Amino acid sequence: MTDKPEQENSGSGGKRKISRRRFLTYVALGAAGAGMATTAAYARWVEPFWVEYHDVHIPIPGLPLEFDGFTIAHVTDLHCGIPLRGEDVRPVLERVVTRKPDMVAVTGDLVNKIHDSYDIALGELKYIAEKLPTYVIPGNHDYWEGIENFVIGVPKTGAVDLTNRHLVLKRGNAELVIAGIDDLWEGRPDLDAALKGIDRDAQSIILLLHNPDHFITVRGTGIDLVLAGHTHGGQVKPPFMKAPLVPLRNTKYARGFFREFGTSLYVSRGVGMLRQVRFNCRPEVAYIVLRSTNQ
Repeated sequence: MTDKPEQENSGSGGKRKISRRRFLTYVALGAAGAGMATTAAYARWVEPFWVEYHDVHIPIPGLPLEFDGFTIAHVTDLHCGIPLRGEDVRPVLERVVTRKPDMVAVTGDLVNKIHDSYDIALGELKYIAEKLPTYVIPGNHDYWEGIENFVIGVPKTGAVDLTNRHLVLKRGNAELVIAGIDDLWEGRPDLDAALKGIDRDAQSIILLLHNPDHFITVRGTGIDLVLAGHTHGGQVKPPFMKAPLVPLRNTKYARGFFREFGTSLYVSRGVGMLRQVRFNCRPEVAYIVLRSTNQ
C-alpha cells in the first residue's frame, strides 16, 4: 500500500504553507506593480511640470563682437488650454523675466483644444512681451484653433509677429537679423520674403520656425542658426531608446542641437504638451547664448 504524501501544515489548523519560491514571486510582482504605479504617477504629475532651464552656447561664425553673449530665451509650444492653464505657464514666464535675456523666441503652438485657449495664451504672451522683446511665429495648432486669433491677437500683446519677415537688431554699427517663417504643415512659409533685402553672406541671421523638418530646406542658405519646436522631444522616451512617437519625417531632429551645411539647429522640447504625460523628456526653456568666433 502506497503511503500518502505528508501535508504541509502551519500548526494545528492544517492550512497549506506558502512556499518560499511562491512568496518571493508575490513580493516581486508586488514590487513591480508598485514601481509601475509610481512611474505612471511621476510621468503624469511630476515631469510634465518639472521645467528644465539651461544655457546652450552656440558659436556663430562672423557674429559681431557686440552681440557676443546675446541671449535668446526659447520659450516654445506653450499649448495653453489643455492641459496647461495660465497658472501653470505664468511661473515659467516669471522665471524667464528674472533671467533678463536679450529677447524671447516663441516658435509656435501657443494654444491647444479649448474654447478659451487663445485668451489664455495671449494673456501670457502679453505678460512677457511687456517686459522683454518677444518674437513669435505660428505653429500648426495655432492654425487648427483659428489662425485669425493669432494674426489679430499677437500684435495687441506687444509681441512681434515675424511670419515671413525679419527685423534687424543693432548695437552701435553692428547688426543681427532675426527672421521667421510660417508653419510647414498649415501655413505658407516663404524664406525669400522673410529675408528680402538681407545679405545672407555678410549678415548674421537667426531664423525662427516651428517644424524641424523645415531645416532640410533652409540649412546651408546663409542662415546661421535655426530655432524650432513642435516635437516636444517626443514627450515619452524609454531609457536607451529613441522616442517612439515623433511627428516628423526626419525623426533625428526630435530634440537638441545639430549642425549641418554651415547652419546650426536647436530643437526645444517645449514647455507644454498635448496630453498630460512626459517621461525622460522634461519640458524645457533653453537660453540660447550666441558666441562670436571673431575673437
